[in-house]
Amino acid sequence: MVRDSGYALGLQVLNIETLGGALINDEGSDPSRSSVAQARPWGSVLQAYALDRSRPRSVGGWNGQFPDMPVEPIPGETVVGSAIALFGCPAGRALERIGAIEAAEGLPHPTIDGEWVKTWRDLGRSYLIAVHRGDRRRVARVHEARGPDVAVPPRALRELGALRLDPKAFPGGNAGMRRIVERARDQGIRIGVHTLDELHQHERPVCLAAPRPTAGRTGSSALAADVSASATEIPVASPEYFANDKANWLHTVVIGDELVRYRAVSRRRRGRCSTASAARSARRPRPTRRAAAWASSSITRTRCSTRTSRCRTRSRSGSRRSQRHGRRPHGLRRPRRMPGPGQGDYGLERFAKVFFDNLKGR
Repeated sequence: MVRDSGYALGLQVLNIETLGGALINDEGSDPSRSSVAQARPWGSVLQAYALDRSRPRSVGGWNGQFPDMPVEPIPGETVVGSAIALFGCPAGRALERIGAIEAAEGLPHPTIDGEWVKTWRDLGRSYLIAVHRGDRRRVARVHEARGPDVAVPPRALRELGALRLDPKAFPGGNAGMRRIVERARDQGIRIGVHTLDELHQHERPVCLAAPRPTAGRTGSSALAADVSASATEIPVASPEYFANDKANWLHTVVIGDELVRYRAVSRRRRGRCSTASAARSARRPRPTRRAAAWASSSITRTRCSTRTSRCRTRSRSGSRRSQRHGRRPHGLRRPRRMPGPGQGDYGLERFAKVFFDNLKGR
């Protein structure tokens, strides 16, 4: 939105296929706060774009950290149907106009205590990630001094990606957390959840077992020769994706049902974690004859939708788990690794939409 002292002109995208801002890279991601409205020497611009995602593409994934990353097509996801709303109104009523557009177009319009979040009286109020082990009364005193009305206990969960309470933080389990929530409520403090559903720990069993088809892959190459179970070097037709060290913390590739961790492009260590070394043939059908660079911190578009749907099922305030805990507020953090599949900001928007759509009516 651009404005002067008296009038405002704005652009509102009307679906996730339409992204607000300038197309600054082939992935379709913008690391800035926003580029929808920008100043120019002669005035201002309002801009948005859409991409044809129905065709296979190669992009600089995750803001260029994965060069020439192959991106799977999304059938039917073209620029057809891309839509925006342009509006003009008195500058002081711009937020009201945006809310009216959301309601009229059936866009997400979340409310808290019956009020739209953008006009909610406590919008932007801080919350405290409270260390409450041992002395929970101290947390209440800090809240009283600092003013935030929501507490998020750190390390409340046993591990990232699994919504199970940490027995060290809550030795009483669900019942113990509920007692804490009820005591805090009596003091005007709400206990909430800060969800990082796009992250998981590398040492988790889900990452140590056989590779999942939904795990992110940043590229692949054919095996250049057969590989025995005892081989310590694996010849590949091209080292392009494996030699890239940007965001490549694990140095791990997938060959068939085996995860292979390597030290360098010319030297590899077979059998990562619980996967077993096995003979591999360069002549076998795919995927065995290919080595795929594996990013356990990234997930495919399909897995993104699945995990987001599960996230809302587990954490919505009306769920059985939340009822047992007594928790109410739920903060869904902007995902940091959703661009991993190569879909850029579209991946972020899809994550939020799937979550929100599954909350409707609950």
